[in-house]
Amino acid sequence: MRINRENTQLRHIDIKKNWNKWADGSAWVKWGDNIISVTASLVKRVPRFLMNKRSGWLTVEYRMLPRATSQRKTRNESQVSSDPRQVEISRMLGRVLRNTVNIEAFPGKTLWIDCDVIQADGGTRIASLIGAFIALYEALKNMQKNGLFTELPIRSFIAGVSVGILDKKILVDPDYDEDSSCDVDLNIIMNNEMEIIELQGGAEGKAYSKKQLDNILELVIEPIKYLIQLEKDTINE
Repeated sequence: MRINRENTQLRHIDIKKNWNKWADGSAWVKWGDNIISVTASLVKRVPRFLMNKRSGWLTVEYRMLPRATSQRKTRNESQVSSDPRQVEISRMLGRVLRNTVNIEAFPGKTLWIDCDVIQADGGTRIASLIGAFIALYEALKNMQKNGLFTELPIRSFIAGVSVGILDKKILVDPDYDEDSSCDVDLNIIMNNEMEIIELQGGAEGKAYSKKQLDNILELVIEPIKYLIQLEKDTINE
């Protein structure tokens, strides 16, 4: 729960880039009590619908390890069907990351981003996003060094925050205990122009008003600016 932290204050964030010696790009993110490992891998193939087209692809796989949560989570390999939550988050992360990169710059190739949640405490998709963007950026830098393109095909920086409404109070970056009690749960992702790329979530308890949504959109601007600067500082280390 929130102790000695303002309602609009982010939890402490530490990021280490390129920790994995094999990956084309990687990031290790500790955001509050969340711990996320992210790797980026360049694969020399594209999905069938892009074959014989002058385009590359970017896709994301998001998973939680068995003891990322308070009770053991069954591995995907032992399940008959895919975990719908993990599929939904994977698709969301892929969608927003493709918004930031020109995939036509690496035709016939796929950048595969793997986000593995080692420890979870609320907001793992948002913590995964910042790690995924840094791993992606580092992979693109390596591709540039190897002559795949001359200009880095990044359109914009992106970052996001999770927001909850609890007892009519807006909480930015809630942890699991807060998030599980909130009436409203939102995830907001913006680029460096403060344009909205993704706005997802809803009311699980009481509905919320347009005025509350407007207030939330204003409140997240400074945290997102901070996160984008953190990305830039990490990349430039």
